[in-house]
Amino acid sequence: MGTLSHISGKLTLLFLFDKAVWRLVDNTEAVNQLSESRLAVVTEELNRIADEIWEASKELSTRDDAALGPSNLKYKQPSIPARD
Repeated sequence: MGTLSHISGKLTLLFLFDKAVWRLVDNTEAVNQLSESRLAVVTEELNRIADEIWEASKELSTRDDAALGPSNLKYKQPSIPARD
């Protein structure tokens, strides 16, 4: 039961994160209202967050690749039916 509550909590956090990203996108025109120092701090924090997400995605990709095994990683050309 603890796992389900953990998943539910994570889904809620992902939803809130997504909403925050959209709020940020919607308010980009107001960025010029921030002071230079605040803009610098915000930019550094956004870069740190982006780096963390990038690292997490690389780690997830590596785990998925390992779970698939080497034979499943190769691109397979889809078969195209012959034209009559």
